[in-house]
Amino acid sequence: MQIHDLGSLWVESDGVPLPLADKHMAAALSALVVDLDQKVRSDVLIDAIWGEDQSRRASAALDTLMGRLRRVLDPERSPRATSTVLRTVEQGYRLTVPGESVDSWAFSAAVRKIEALRESNDTSGVLATTAAALALWRGRPYDDVADDGWLQTSRARLTEQHLSVQQSRVQVLLEVGQPEQALAELIPALAEHPFVERLWECRMLGLYQAGRASAAVEAYSEVAGLLDRELGTTPGAGLQRLRQQVRQQDPTLARAPQGRARREILRIPRHRTSLVGRSQDVDTVGVLLQQHRLVSIIGPVGCGKTRLATAVAERVEPHFPDGVYFVDLSDVTEAPDVADRIQETLHIEGDSHQPSTQAVAGFLAERTVLLVLDNCEQVHLAAAALVEALGNAQSVRILTTSRRRLEVEDEYAYALRPLGLPSSNDAAALAVSPAVMLFTDRAASHGMTFDLAGPQGAQIARICQATDGLPLGIELAAARIRTFQLHEIVAAIRDDPTSLGDSTILRSRGHDESTLRDSIEWSHGLLTEQEQAAHRRLSVLPSRFTLEAAVAVCTDELLPVDMVPNALIGLADHCLLEATQPERPDGPSLFRQLVPIRAHAASKLTRAGEGDDTAASLMQWVIDTVAAGPRMGQSDHGRGDQRLQDNRRTITAALESAIAVGPTDEVVITLCRLVPYWWLDGNLSPETVRLISTVASTVGAANSEFAVAAVTAAHGSFLAVNEQDSAGPDALSQAIKQLLEAPAGLQVFAAELLLAVAAACWVGGDLASAESAADGVAEYGERLDDDHLRVLARGVRCAMGLMVDPAHAGEIAQSVLLESRKVGNTAAAIMCLHTLYMSALFAQDGPAGLRWTAEAIRCQQDIGQRNAAATLEARGSLFIISAYPRDAVRCYGAAYLQYSRLGRSWQLPGTEALIETIRGRLSRKEFDEAWTSGERLAASDLAWV
Repeated sequence: MQIHDLGSLWVESDGVPLPLADKHMAAALSALVVDLDQKVRSDVLIDAIWGEDQSRRASAALDTLMGRLRRVLDPERSPRATSTVLRTVEQGYRLTVPGESVDSWAFSAAVRKIEALRESNDTSGVLATTAAALALWRGRPYDDVADDGWLQTSRARLTEQHLSVQQSRVQVLLEVGQPEQALAELIPALAEHPFVERLWECRMLGLYQAGRASAAVEAYSEVAGLLDRELGTTPGAGLQRLRQQVRQQDPTLARAPQGRARREILRIPRHRTSLVGRSQDVDTVGVLLQQHRLVSIIGPVGCGKTRLATAVAERVEPHFPDGVYFVDLSDVTEAPDVADRIQETLHIEGDSHQPSTQAVAGFLAERTVLLVLDNCEQVHLAAAALVEALGNAQSVRILTTSRRRLEVEDEYAYALRPLGLPSSNDAAALAVSPAVMLFTDRAASHGMTFDLAGPQGAQIARICQATDGLPLGIELAAARIRTFQLHEIVAAIRDDPTSLGDSTILRSRGHDESTLRDSIEWSHGLLTEQEQAAHRRLSVLPSRFTLEAAVAVCTDELLPVDMVPNALIGLADHCLLEATQPERPDGPSLFRQLVPIRAHAASKLTRAGEGDDTAASLMQWVIDTVAAGPRMGQSDHGRGDQRLQDNRRTITAALESAIAVGPTDEVVITLCRLVPYWWLDGNLSPETVRLISTVASTVGAANSEFAVAAVTAAHGSFLAVNEQDSAGPDALSQAIKQLLEAPAGLQVFAAELLLAVAAACWVGGDLASAESAADGVAEYGERLDDDHLRVLARGVRCAMGLMVDPAHAGEIAQSVLLESRKVGNTAAAIMCLHTLYMSALFAQDGPAGLRWTAEAIRCQQDIGQRNAAATLEARGSLFIISAYPRDAVRCYGAAYLQYSRLGRSWQLPGTEALIETIRGRLSRKEFDEAWTSGERLAASDLAWV
């Protein structure tokens, strides 16, 4: 398969064009191609496809569109098989075709090859590669795709690369004595880029070398007139100098190409190793330099900012005829020394009466220069002042590297992230991971090769994860391969990833540090006292936490609650904390410390003696947060569930830590308070069973009888719902009885836990325990005079009645449904609706059952329930009864996907047989299309099918 995007967009397979159905599909493919083999978020795709015309159902429409696009790109994929071409990833999609299969990516690769060939003076190679590259170019990239600005950067980059290829080809043609051919190829280049003076220089030189000196002078007059009429400017120094050389018949014109002369003033550090995993970053920053006077590469310690800056400088060097200058500020600590270092690096003559800043500004005023300022963080104010002083130097571009912004006008801060980690330990996933590629590349320099399909691949993945994809950490780990085995490296960095060190590698980056810890410590030294306190205290939180959780662990007299957000901003500004996008629309911002940075923070927390107090603050916040959760099924249940969901990582991590040291009654009760939420959300997964099992095996004599009963009941119900035997025949029964004797203040909790136990045991077939727990809920309802508990008890009893008399259970459920609506309890309504649609299914009443399932899905959506697999499975069977086979397959597909996420199978007897029956009614294509559609559609959409 080949994707042709340099011109109109189309797809080819074995020489046969594959049509893209409409403009929406073309826009989607363009967005995926631009970020090839990278995750493209769903919201980015929606904006690219529909722009301001997107509807409220845009997310569902996107899933459908991606299913159609997948059939174009991966037509040989078997039914229900995972696509290897267009993958669904968390909150987005990823196109995983080889770069050579996409014209634009093949073109960019050719540009890089041409640059290498030019360096090695391989003129024949340049001519062959430029010819092949230009053959790919058919016109404006993505020509038939509408653009509201999202394609601008990509189009500009490709257009600039096209010009670079044309220019390289013409220059080499002149070098090898083919001026006539060079002049012919200049015609379309100048038509497209009439104001590029370097092309006019090539035209003048070509005419001169072809024996047409007078025509060369006329060409100068032509471009001078064009620039005056259209831009109101005069030709630059290069054209003027060339006109003078032509008039004087300078003999050097026949043998000294202009490109070589410019390279003599290049002052960029050269690297012995290759740049791995950053080709897209190099391209993007190169384009940004065309659009902004100042581009700052911002990123955490060890992410490769300097290496990227030098690669970009090498790439864009042809566009700066007066030089590219690299200024190392890593050892500069005083503000006045910044301008002095630049003056020294640029060899600018001055006198004692002229400030260095003025001398630098005067030198650069009339020059077309790229100035690279490396390691600005410790002198960022002085660097910012210098940049502002160069404001009148219109032809100067500035590229900085820093762990914080300069905060000056027209600064574009390019956030450089760690390298992508492997999505799994599968050999294919390891092979395409930039982090793994860097490790294997650096290890290869020491003569080491690895089998990614075996244990070595898994060990390399662990190394990359322990360094969180930081290139410096990966290189330091790879350097150890000279002395240690992979498993020894894994063990060392698992204990302390900041201990990695190699003086040669670290000092080559400009700092006199011996370990990664020292490099992080250098950034830490730039923080305020409050920022340092936040840095160390955040180490008790897991990866990706909310501001709410950060406030809980950071706040004290030194760092008041209202100052915590500012401390987080300061940490983010110094790249010691990363702000990430919310996981849901309108969700809270999430933050994370990279693994090596968190290890550094944890060591600081220990040295400060704050570990126990900070952990206690976190645990108390978790206890209070869970205890403040809303009552089951009431109007604020959805918001409370979202709060718990947003903080699930922090809550789970804190509970696991507390359980590991011996759970108190508060910890046990807090964990058990989550059980009703897990049940209502359908999250009775092996992972939650493991957590409950751990605390059930840990409680003992130090805990109260009630706490032991709560966790025993929760554990027994989880075992039951997963169709496993409980630890003892009477343990669950005794625990249910003890829950009826809850202390004051815990009775509502006990009742809701009993409700979850009743529902779980009923699903698992333990009817005796289910009835006993349901009776307990009803008893609490009467004892507390609580209408919500009464209706919840009646709702679960209705569901249990299905096993005895489905029709009668359905009749009772209708009256309880009215009562639940009156009381305002959505959880009870969902149980009643389940009873009603199952009763309709037993009665083979398809239309009635479809109405009840539609209402059930709407209620599940209202309450924030993310798993509606059982409802969707029943809805599929009801569609079969109603003679809608395609809609049935869609529901089954959606249900199967949700069950699979929890590691569970079909819940209703006979579902698999019904699916096989439908296969006989539909063609293979119809079945697969419907199934795929169902997997992609949200439950809210299926409610209206």
